[in-house]
Amino acid sequence: MRQRQKTPRPLVAIALPGGNSVELAVQIVKNVSGFDFLLYAPDIRAKHRDQLEMQRVRYTTDFVFFLMQSHFYSAALTLGCLPHTSHMRVVLAVSMMRQMGIPVIDVQHGLFQWGVNFIDRSVRQGFASNAGISLPIETLADLQVTWGGPDGIGYPHAVPGDADQEDRGTFALVATNTNWHIYSDEERAHLMRILQHAFEWLPDVPFIWKPHPAEFAEQNSRIFSLIADVRANPRKYPNVRLVDPHDSVDRSLSEIVSRAALVIATLGTAVLDCELWKRPCAVYKSPAVTPLLPELEAVTTFSTFDELIDLLGAAERAIAPPVTGQLAPFRPDRLESILSQMITARSSERTPKDSLGIVLDHIALARSIGVI
Repeated sequence: MRQRQKTPRPLVAIALPGGNSVELAVQIVKNVSGFDFLLYAPDIRAKHRDQLEMQRVRYTTDFVFFLMQSHFYSAALTLGCLPHTSHMRVVLAVSMMRQMGIPVIDVQHGLFQWGVNFIDRSVRQGFASNAGISLPIETLADLQVTWGGPDGIGYPHAVPGDADQEDRGTFALVATNTNWHIYSDEERAHLMRILQHAFEWLPDVPFIWKPHPAEFAEQNSRIFSLIADVRANPRKYPNVRLVDPHDSVDRSLSEIVSRAALVIATLGTAVLDCELWKRPCAVYKSPAVTPLLPELEAVTTFSTFDELIDLLGAAERAIAPPVTGQLAPFRPDRLESILSQMITARSSERTPKDSLGIVLDHIALARSIGVI
């Protein structure tokens, strides 16, 4: 007697622009049941590969392979579906899937995100580091899902336990992302002067500095000059440990936040991690981010080196954990419900006869513009 085969679960594709989003995606696939997943990212760290393999979640760093499997996808998730050259592979994948009738859902991936709670009013437009994208569109996906709000799915992150809240080190974490185009060169340079003074004038404070990976690019000259100086002169900065993107110690920003005594940060997801782990946080305030700060419910800021020194001198009473208003427990059931509804609603719009041609056209396009 032949055994009945199990009905396969719907396969959901996850398209990521880079390695930074993998940690959020791992929490999604770990907690959202009822689906199988195939995750694509151009780079997947060893720790995340181990986590995916433990969950028996398939993954690939081969973009052509990822596109070629699209006939089997019931839906797709993205974490960063933005019309930017750095997200071009995701944009191509989304274009292909929408043409095939595959529903695409973009999940919020940052504290402030275009289309969610950030409006780009830049006059200079383009893909340069000091230019913006001010388009009247919320997302390139079919639907954008946020962490907070009445319909939010919560922050996809591991929940710290009581022991984790107390287990902190003695170092100060510096978490920067001045690659955001809203910062002027002078604002970047001013922050670098503040940090250099702090590193040199506070020799008894152990600092761990984790720049955004894009800040290691030489074209980001303002921040890269200090990164290069710290790298080249360990005797000048004996109290500073620089976390390189290719550091052999495989630690995420959130993990380092969880062990820090306090955090000095630019405005970004590091602030949300400080709220999550209840770590004191001082945020760099400049004209670029001043209009965004009222979006947070409570945050301690500094604009000068003297202000930072005053805060550090009274850290226990002067610097409190931030309150963003976006930290809510992850609700995988909500995301699962959204996926199921989208799959059902789009089932009649699939184009199986033309799918191979659509895939091959997008692979050819990717090759023509140098994406693969």
